[in-house]
This record gives sequence, C-alpha cells and structure tokens, in this order.
Amino acid sequence: MNFVFNCFLCFCFLTLYGCLKSENPENTPRIGEFYIFENDIPIYETIDRGKRIGKVKIGDSLEIVEGNVPDKKKGFWYKVIHKGKFGFIPMNEELQKKLLAFGYKNEKGRITASSLRVRDKPSLNGNIIGSVRKDTFVEILGQGFIYEKIDSKYDTWMKIRTSEGLVGYSYAGYISKFQNSDLNEVDATKIYGFIEIIEDPEYFVQPGGREVTNLDPSPCGYNKVEEMPRNGTIHLTESKYKDQGITYYKIEYNDDSDGCYYGYRGWISEKQVIYFDDIYSYTLKKYGAEFNKKFLDVINQHSNQELNVKTLTIIESQFAVKEPGYVFYEVNGDNLYYEYKGKYHFAGKVSGEIGDINNDGTMEIIQGGGCGCLCSEALVSVWNDGKIETIFRESPAGQLQWFIESPYLIAIRYEDSLTETEGEITHYELKNNRLMKIEGPLELGH
Repeated sequence: MNFVFNCFLCFCFLTLYGCLKSENPENTPRIGEFYIFENDIPIYETIDRGKRIGKVKIGDSLEIVEGNVPDKKKGFWYKVIHKGKFGFIPMNEELQKKLLAFGYKNEKGRITASSLRVRDKPSLNGNIIGSVRKDTFVEILGQGFIYEKIDSKYDTWMKIRTSEGLVGYSYAGYISKFQNSDLNEVDATKIYGFIEIIEDPEYFVQPGGREVTNLDPSPCGYNKVEEMPRNGTIHLTESKYKDQGITYYKIEYNDDSDGCYYGYRGWISEKQVIYFDDIYSYTLKKYGAEFNKKFLDVINQHSNQELNVKTLTIIESQFAVKEPGYVFYEVNGDNLYYEYKGKYHFAGKVSGEIGDINNDGTMEIIQGGGCGCLCSEALVSVWNDGKIETIFRESPAGQLQWFIESPYLIAIRYEDSLTETEGEITHYELKNNRLMKIEGPLELGH
C-alpha cells in the first residue's frame, strides 16, 4: 500500500513540476510587446481585477505572451511578463490609448511614400530619428493592434529595421507588406459587391499567404477570428485580388457601437464563395418564395437597395391606429411598415415601448422607457399622416425613465444612480400630437 501511495505522490509531484516548468516565464514564448504612453497602468495577478502586482511606467519592460484572454464579463485581457513574472492587463486600457500593443512580426515591407519618417515611438509626437526613401525594403519587427487615421489612410504603426540597422516606428499606411504574395493593397481592385460563403472557410492575411490569426490586426485593433463569417453567411466585400489564377475577396468589419469592441479582417478564395453585386436580386431569387414580392420591393427601396432577403424578419406589430384598415409590421426588428388598401408603405423607425398615452386608439412610441441604465437620448414619437414623427427629444444628464399612467406620460429623472438619489418626477399630456409639460398640481378628473 505504501508503495502505491508513494508512487501516487511521485506522479502528482512530477505532474505539478511539469506544469510549473511549462508556466515558467523564462520558457514562455513572447508574441508581442507594449509601448507605454502614460504611467500607472495596473497589472493584476488574475483576470478578476483582484490583487495588483505592479504598475507599468514609461520605460518598463513588458512583453505579451497571450492575447484575448476572456473573463466572465465578456472582457478581454493580455497575459504579460513584467519584471520576470506573469500578470494580466485589461485590453480596454489599450483602447483608452494609455498603451499600444505590438505583435511580433518577421516580414518584409516596401516603403510607398516619397520619404517615410522613422520615430522613436509610435506616434506623430515621437521624435524623428531618421527617414526611409520610396521603394526601400525594410524588416517589419512588429505591428500595432490599434488603427488610427493619418492623412487619408486608416492603419496601424509598425516597428521596422532598415538595412543600415536603424530601428524605430513608422506609420503602416505607407508600408507595403510582403508575405507569401507580393501584394500591395493599392494593387487590389476596388469593388462593391457581396459574397455568400458556401463551405467552411479559410481566411488569409494576404491572398496566397498564411492563414489569419487573432494576433493579426483588424479595423478594431485585434482580429477576432471566431467572429469571422462562416458557411452560409452573406458579407460585403470591397476589394479583390488575383494571385496565381485564383481570385480572393477581402472582408472586414468593426463593431464601433461601443468604442470599437472587436473587428476582423481577412481574404477568402473564390473557391469557397459565390460573388454577386446585387444582393436583393440574388437573395430574392434564392430565399424570397415565402414573402410578398410587392412588400419586398418597398422594403428594398427603404434599405438603400441592399435588402438581404435571407436574413429578413417580418412580424405583425402591436402598433395600431384608430382608423380601420391598417395592418402594421415590424421588419428586422426596428423598422415599421404598414399595409393599407393593398399597398405597402414605410412608416419609420420603431424602437422602445409602444403604448397609447391618451387612450384615443392610436399608439405612441416611447424610446428610453424603463431603460434602467444611463440613457443617452429619450424620444417620444407619434403617428402623423401616414408616418412616424418624433415630437419630443431629450438628452438627460443622468438617468431617465418613462412610463405611461394614462392619460399622462411620466418622466423620472435621476442625477446619477437609481439607488442613491431621489428622482424628479414630471407629468406630460399628449394633445394634438404635442407633448405638453404639466406645470403645478394635476387637475381633478384625470
């Protein structure tokens, strides 16, 4: 029994030793580095913002060993090595421009500007330490994950080394990368079309090049490969390039709804897609059998002539008016259409709570009702002569909630927190499609 127990302890020790050895910072491959713009970037022991193990200042040594480490709140972290120890830095620190991450590269590039400046840091505020002439070849040692617009270009910064040994940072918008293909982005054909992916796709950094990874840049700083479109998806494409007889289409996307949360970029072969330039005609023929063609034509007219019938959703709306004969539909969640005497019409946007404020049989739309969080804008819209018209707009400084207590619309404004301060209550009446604030005490009988 003792022999078995001792063997078990030995196995546990060796397993633990192997894990510890594999997690030794000295033996862990580095994939990138940071350039620090401001002091006091906190480094945490774990991704739960618990114990701080240090802070980063300009000039500190900081290397990346892993990116896109998720936490439970849909945030992402960099795993780094700082002063010989592992730590974690939230990626939103980078989005706040306090630091700039560079993924290590081993690529060649060609200068496309007449003379490109080399700086001591990746910023227009960096000191100029040299310049490189047009068509000069350089080594690309690293590429930033954050894009910025300079002149008319939108690109990252690169860390480069010249044949003379000069090492510094230059704007990537004037450097053409060479990988497995001698593609200069300028040489790609500009198009405006769509592709439908017809099999499990492979995405490449450049046509004919290597497969794209999370460490390659995208319009939002880092490439979220897991969000790239899969089999059956239809996607916009604005560039194509032919390499060794095969046409490749470029796709990219950035989610800019919340500070550029994520993005992706890559090239896909013509062998894995169907290309077309009229998305409505293509998807109508393939997916439109279950819909009313007259209705679809109206929707397409109000969709910039780019209606995707494949992803179209139409449901009958709860919105109603007192006049008989109207049937309302919500299209793709936030567009209101109606049918009247056999014809279809676009009414406007519908987003928020639908209710009848003054009990006259015609609905109103209250946006921002019951938001429960910081509302950037509150709207009240009414039905007016065949369309939805906004009659009230407010951008509250704190929080605002609406609710209907017929015949009033009641607004409660909070300076900051729903729990820390008592809200200011205001009553409104809807008269002749105008929202009127009630001053003084409420009249009896309401």
